[in-house]
Amino acid sequence: MIKEVLTTSGFAPWALTSLMIFVLVFTLVLLWIFRKGAASQYNTIAQMPLEADTTSHVPSISGKE
Repeated sequence: MIKEVLTTSGFAPWALTSLMIFVLVFTLVLLWIFRKGAASQYNTIAQMPLEADTTSHVPSISGKE
């Protein structure tokens, strides 16, 4: 039924093209994530929230220092 709807409506080429683009982008993202040397960068980024931040100043709610 779905094949008949796609064939008669003329959406089959668009559906196939969009699927191919999605698979291509998904593959490129996976290759970018798992590239060689990316692990050290991800470990550095993962540790950022755990490090003490002494350079920023967060104002108090009352406005008094």
